[in-house]
Amino acid sequence: MTEEKEIEIQEIEGDKKEEALVKDKGLYFRKREAELDQRYLKGDELLDMQEYINNHIYFYRQFVPFFDVRPGEIYYADFPVGFGAEIHGKHPVVVLHRSPCKNPMITVVPLTSGSCHEMSDVDLGIIEGLAKGSKHSVAVINQTRSIDKRRIVPEYAIKILREREATEPIEPSTRTKVCSVKVRRLEPRKFALLRRKVDWYINDNNINKDK
Repeated sequence: MTEEKEIEIQEIEGDKKEEALVKDKGLYFRKREAELDQRYLKGDELLDMQEYINNHIYFYRQFVPFFDVRPGEIYYADFPVGFGAEIHGKHPVVVLHRSPCKNPMITVVPLTSGSCHEMSDVDLGIIEGLAKGSKHSVAVINQTRSIDKRRIVPEYAIKILREREATEPIEPSTRTKVCSVKVRRLEPRKFALLRRKVDWYINDNNINKDK
């Protein structure tokens, strides 16, 4: 036992290039010059949110998504709660990887019509049917994330499921087509650009920055 311990200590001490696994790191904050305006749900907005939550809790507890999702497809995803600079609300998202029917998760990049930041965004130009007028769609690659497929299920599909269940309950474990949804697909050239930027941001940019 003593020899084994000595060998372990020598191996750890010999690799001086490795950073310590545990270290103190300071957390710094900057106070805003003006307090951030907070929005609170009132009146009809509060009632709408309560209905939304009730519908989705029912949906999450009763049903499992069972459909295929492919790279480059564009869906509207629901991000009901966002903290600080996080994406929130309904946003179009681009799917990065194929997700077979039995996989409940997809990896997506959210799209906005806001300003484009060179280091963390990709300007995908005009995507017909998304942004109003001549606004460009901007992929926010620093908010790439994995989400449950139920986030991309439209409200009307949940409503149809509830109505059908009320009259004719669906048998468990039965694959049931509820409705169809129009799915846009990003042009191959734009999707290739997006994938390269995502790979660069996740791998080269963040890893090399710490070396």
